[in-house]
Amino acid sequence: MMKLVAEKMTVSKINTVISCDIQKVWGIVTSVENYTWRSDLSKLEVLDETWFIEYTKNGYPTFFTVTCSEPFMCWEFDMENSNMRGHWVGLFTGRKQETEIEFTEYVSVKKFYMKPFVKAYLKNIRLCLFQTWKRKYFVRKVCKMEYRVNDTKLTASVFIPFANQIWQGSYDMELTQEALSKTLNITAYDGDLLAGCLRILTDGYFFGTITELLVLPKYQKQGIGSKLLALAKENTPTMLYFGAQPGVELFYEKNGCGKSLQSYMIDKK
Repeated sequence: MMKLVAEKMTVSKINTVISCDIQKVWGIVTSVENYTWRSDLSKLEVLDETWFIEYTKNGYPTFFTVTCSEPFMCWEFDMENSNMRGHWVGLFTGRKQETEIEFTEYVSVKKFYMKPFVKAYLKNIRLCLFQTWKRKYFVRKVCKMEYRVNDTKLTASVFIPFANQIWQGSYDMELTQEALSKTLNITAYDGDLLAGCLRILTDGYFFGTITELLVLPKYQKQGIGSKLLALAKENTPTMLYFGAQPGVELFYEKNGCGKSLQSYMIDKK
């Protein structure tokens, strides 16, 4: 990088946020051996832990030397071919189940007539890489859900394993079945798998409450909870009063739920 600083370079910077944990993103980005997803390459040779060579479809080589590898933080390398030489920096920042990546490329062209086009070329290459990564590795598979209102066939043998993936507890089979028989059960299925459930307990006239709204972790943030809540609003015979766990209040407000009376509880000793 020291030699390149003295040269007049073109700098290209781009960043994106990927909905995936940083460990997986880091593994995909830095795994140079796995290049089959790269439609622009014919092959890639790994010479050792720090040197590798990429070949375009026409057999044109670019040589890379990894200069910094700090897991889940920074990955840098020098690159050179007959047209240009430069340095590439990738910075990774984890944010819960998301990862922000910032890529910066410093390039010095060897042929003067390429200079007007190099910045647009670099930006296009990085955008293509981002789009391919997201499409192939990080886009969550969207499943076609089957929603059931008043799911009277919901059994404790199905509900208890489902609930234990979200709220672990020692649930009694018979008591759970009895509880399910007293509620209006609105469910979401991915095939035969129970993926989401909202239960309404109501007297049919004066009062109703949502006992719980549960969605399996791997199906969350796909609109299933919102759909279950919409079906509850359409099918409840009464107004619904319910509490919300800290941190999820915004979800209910976005789905048209208004704040009401503060809730209290009487614990059964």
